[in-house]
Amino acid sequence: MNEVGTLAQNISDYSFPDDTGKFPVSFISGWINFNIGKLNAVTHECFVITDGTFGPTGLSDIEENIFAELFTINYYNRASRDILVRSVYNVDGSVATSAGWNTLREGDTYISRPDRNSVSRSYIEMVKMSQERLDSLLYQYNNSKAVPGQVVGDDGDVNYYGLNNYNRDS
Repeated sequence: MNEVGTLAQNISDYSFPDDTGKFPVSFISGWINFNIGKLNAVTHECFVITDGTFGPTGLSDIEENIFAELFTINYYNRASRDILVRSVYNVDGSVATSAGWNTLREGDTYISRPDRNSVSRSYIEMVKMSQERLDSLLYQYNNSKAVPGQVVGDDGDVNYYGLNNYNRDS
């Protein structure tokens, strides 16, 4: 299996192990191929996919995690939209009508079914949590790529400003 397929398999196995029927590995690998630009935009890199491999140098572990988090955000956004669309339309395309109840009570017992809007809000909360994880990963990634702006001490250039006031022999 190529690098794209391996990453798609890892996302499927570890992020969504119970949902492989909805988004199979082939869907995830297609999403990866189509959305390489999103990874480039958030990491400020220039990755390409050629014959299923990431170029020019491949993806590091943190870059793979960033890509997986981008897919997770896409997944939750899509799930939220699907819930709302299904609340408006039936499977055949006709306009849905409410069944008329969300909670049934009799005495001390009650049965309640979740409202589609609350389920959609739950997905939006998961998007926010995934966005926070993505922001944390991007901070770590950018921090590891940063170079110091200046060097202070014996490592610096002694005669930087044309002055030679520093004498190591004394």
